[in-house]
Amino acid sequence: MVRPGAGIILAARFSFYSMEIGLAKSFGVLVPELEEQLQASNAIIGLITSLSLATMCLASPMAKMLLHRCPRPRILTSVVGLMAGCSLIALSFTRNLFIMGPLFICLGLCCSVINLQALVLLHEYYQEDFPFVSCISVLGVPIGAAILPPITEKFLEYYGLSGALLILGAMVLNMLPLVWC
Repeated sequence: MVRPGAGIILAARFSFYSMEIGLAKSFGVLVPELEEQLQASNAIIGLITSLSLATMCLASPMAKMLLHRCPRPRILTSVVGLMAGCSLIALSFTRNLFIMGPLFICLGLCCSVINLQALVLLHEYYQEDFPFVSCISVLGVPIGAAILPPITEKFLEYYGLSGALLILGAMVLNMLPLVWC
């Protein structure tokens, strides 16, 4: 049986997937601008921008242990969601590779906790229909990958690198209320 509010949980998981992959693809749009401003090679910029997605995947076991031991996982998820948005916003203010790397890693660690908690909630709300609903939520991946990079390109065109990163950070922060559904 589906619990009340389950549709919001599904929408939250879908939007997280959209943002997760959409951000990774959007960083690809920002690479030429980052190369120019940081005076670094394409390979270095590519490595640094891929740290968030790689860290998110690699940190999943640690996130599971953290969420399992936390008495209030929604509060933890709110805090790391705030940290994820703030680390993305902080990226707009730095022009140092040695600061950008840890900020991308922090973004990945935070997204790992959010990703796992969203999956746990999806299973909790849709116990019998979990396989089907999980497939629906994963549809956010191609939608985010197709929509967010062109939008980021327009942000970059109109607002520059710092403005684009600020807007992306604000978009991540706008997902915070979904934690409390």
